[in-house]
Amino acid sequence: MNKLTLQNKWILAAVAFVLINVLVWYFGLSPTLNKIQAAQNQLAKTEQEKEGLEQNLTKLNAIDTAALQAQEDSLALQLPEQGMVRELLTGLESLAAGMGVSLSNIGASEPYELVPYLAMDFTLKFTGSYSAVFSYIQALEEGERLLSLQAFSIKEDKDKGVQCALQFTVYAEDFNRLTLFEAPGKDNPFID
Repeated sequence: MNKLTLQNKWILAAVAFVLINVLVWYFGLSPTLNKIQAAQNQLAKTEQEKEGLEQNLTKLNAIDTAALQAQEDSLALQLPEQGMVRELLTGLESLAAGMGVSLSNIGASEPYELVPYLAMDFTLKFTGSYSAVFSYIQALEEGERLLSLQAFSIKEDKDKGVQCALQFTVYAEDFNRLTLFEAPGKDNPFID
């Protein structure tokens, strides 16, 4: 019935070929190319982030951690996490005994907040020869613990040489109580 001429068949085949190419492009190649472009953009962004992280890593690797640790350790002695009050008092007494100074009074205040640390005031009264007192004060000044001198008085004592009173502040992140030492024998042996 309907007979197509050869020319019509070629035109129909060309239209079909173009239609098939349009459908393949629209449903197959175009979405795939868009996904490829999005993946390339993501890859470029990831590469930039990687370069930034590598630069940060290079900077962090350049830091001398051993020197920082040594600095932290030295600062921990000056400003300990725990106040170490017993150790400080014992150190003051042993230093005085070693310098030939006689401690007559050691007073301590309750810890108070001095942002960002806690502070505790101490009062020392001691006597000794001028050179011994000078050496004791110099040893306190050069000691490993950070002390902030608040008041100082010195007067001559004809019998003992020199009387001196020092008031200073010690800093820490937290102070332990003065009576936390748990001596043996405080337990009741008769209680199970």
